[in-house]
Amino acid sequence: MDETARQNALRALQRSMDRRDNGGSTGHERD
Repeated sequence: MDETARQNALRALQRSMDRRDNGGSTGHERD
C-alpha cells in the first residue's frame, strides 16, 4: 500500500473513532 493510501485509511479510522466518542452519530453505541 502506498503512503497516501495508508494516510487516508488512518484518517478515516480516526474520524470514525472521533464520531463514536462524540455521541455516536453513526448510529452505533458502545456497550
